[in-house]
Amino acid sequence: MSRWRHNVAIGFAGVAAGSAAVWLSIGRPKLPAWLWWSALAFLIPLVFATLLLALLGPGVRWMAGVPQPTKSVYAVLEPKDRLDAVNNVRTAVLQSVTGFALLLGLAFTAAGLVNTGRTLQTAQQGQITDRYTKAVEELGASDAAERLGGIYALQRLSYDSPQDQTTVMRVLSSFIRIHARDKPPPGPYKNYLPVDVSAALYVIGNRDRTRDSAGFRIPLYAIDLDHRDLSFVNLTGANLRASDLRGANMHGARLSHATIGLANLSGANLSDADLTNAGLVDARLVGAKLNNAKLGKANLNGAELSNSDLSGADLSGADLSGADLRGADLSGANLSGANLSGAKLPVAQVKP
Repeated sequence: MSRWRHNVAIGFAGVAAGSAAVWLSIGRPKLPAWLWWSALAFLIPLVFATLLLALLGPGVRWMAGVPQPTKSVYAVLEPKDRLDAVNNVRTAVLQSVTGFALLLGLAFTAAGLVNTGRTLQTAQQGQITDRYTKAVEELGASDAAERLGGIYALQRLSYDSPQDQTTVMRVLSSFIRIHARDKPPPGPYKNYLPVDVSAALYVIGNRDRTRDSAGFRIPLYAIDLDHRDLSFVNLTGANLRASDLRGANMHGARLSHATIGLANLSGANLSDADLTNAGLVDARLVGAKLNNAKLGKANLNGAELSNSDLSGADLSGADLSGADLRGADLSGANLSGANLSGAKLPVAQVKP
């Protein structure tokens, strides 16, 4: 049998099998069912006819490199020799067809595995949707313990499905805004946050920030947490704009890169808090305790800091232009590189 013709035939078979695998892997085009059945009814007989032609007809002779039979050809070969030559080619073709069938079987197996993977992925997404729906329903329960279950279910969901983390954090932020002023626990815990709100803040603060959407900031704007205990709370990058935080205990809080513009922090305890790169434009911090706080490169443009305690605070590189610092205690504060243009400074000498 002619080698190049045999290779051409095998090549066409390989291309056909590979094309079938790719076609099945990337997804078949959506066509009406009647069109599919019509195509199959036409293609199946065509394939069989082609195979028969290759095995029994001129295709064998073409692959063998033997010209169409003529009287001169038949005169040269004995009948037995002619029959043996054709049978040899048929055997080779059958072997090639068997190999092609194996390739096609592998293609269909690969396509089946791809479809199985897609089915599993769809099932997984369905489970995530069900878990999300159930968790949100639990957030609306009247029982605090059930709401806690919903909060921690959402936390687990954000771990299992990173692409849903931003949505989960938005839901928890809305929950906090709704329940932040719920009736506090009885007894000496009147300034404590409700346990479910505290849990939601914990989940938000301990999220994996590398999974946040680009430019995402925790939307806790206009929240009402005055006179509440928020010590050591982690609200890095949160949006607390125009929030009411009067008298709140935020000792040791982590508020770096937070947006706190226009917020009312009068009398708040922010000692040892981390406010690095925070935006406190036009914030009200009258009488606030900011001793030993980190305010490096914070934007305090126009902030009202009169009578506040800034002793020992790190204000290096902070923007204090236009800030009201009258009556503020700046003893031991680090003001190196700070912008004090237009600031209203205390009468007493500032000791860097």
